[in-house]
Amino acid sequence: MRTRLLSAAFATIAIAQHAYSQSASVRHAIFDPILNRNGFYVNVPTNWQFEGAMFPGSACEQNPMAVFRTSSPDGLSGVYVLPRVDWSWSSGAKQLPAAAGCMPWTRIISARDYLTYLLPILKVGFVRELDSSQDIASLKRSTDELNAKSRPLTTFSGDAAEFLVRYELNGHPVEEVLYASVSLADRFFRETGAHVYKCTAFVKRFRAPLGKLQEQAAMLKSVQGSFDQQWNAQWMALWAQKMREDVGHLYGEQTKALLAAGQRAGDLRMQQHQEFMKSMQGQADARRYQFQEGQFRKQHASDDFVDHVLDCYRLQNGVSVGRNCPNRQTAP
Repeated sequence: MRTRLLSAAFATIAIAQHAYSQSASVRHAIFDPILNRNGFYVNVPTNWQFEGAMFPGSACEQNPMAVFRTSSPDGLSGVYVLPRVDWSWSSGAKQLPAAAGCMPWTRIISARDYLTYLLPILKVGFVRELDSSQDIASLKRSTDELNAKSRPLTTFSGDAAEFLVRYELNGHPVEEVLYASVSLADRFFRETGAHVYKCTAFVKRFRAPLGKLQEQAAMLKSVQGSFDQQWNAQWMALWAQKMREDVGHLYGEQTKALLAAGQRAGDLRMQQHQEFMKSMQGQADARRYQFQEGQFRKQHASDDFVDHVLDCYRLQNGVSVGRNCPNRQTAP
């Protein structure tokens, strides 16, 4: 549970990296239809257009994400927060296929490499890489705080990069700062000795007409967002409940399987016991029959000897007859 909370906190770091004060701004809310309440708030200039949505997390990182875009009345200046990108892998030799919504990557990717990967996708022209040392230092302070709470089970790290790019928008030349941060969560499992790695990439775009990016920098960077704390608490409680249900279902099925296996083992032992007792009874019956047969033979031999001495004749019904023979009958 602690790891999930820390991951959720880390997920908001990149969104709020560039926070500057801006007096003429209005607070827009992003509604979460799942929890039926506002989940994210963004401060934007008063006369700007705004659109935002809550996106569900991917299979390898379940935290929801807030995505928004806001632009000036002429559309040439604006701020975009792109959907988060997640990927995960483990230290095991055999890697499973990428889960739904996750990138098929099995290594750490730097923020610079990630922006390079995005350039042809966004169809923008690269100008130069900007100094991101302050952003990296800020990320390091944040990850150090997370590591102080989560170690030794989970270790966090992060990276940041900024590119200056140019392109045309509706026939007007614009320039833009692409800011990316990549976070890594390395979780160690003592039971198996394996590591599970989870990476997340965030991208934020700051756009202005060509030559005015520096002039509008403070206004663009004032567009910042934050999760609603009550929404976050409600979502975390819902996530914890779902985890308990999943674990309960998992262990419930395992318990049923163990009980069924125990019942089968008990039935097998009972069957073996019954077969053993049946075998022992058969042996006892055979010994009793052999004893009775031995007794009969002894009696029969004794009667034959008496008949011989008395000159008697034994009939088929076992009765001895003759001049000197008493009416006696051999036991059956």
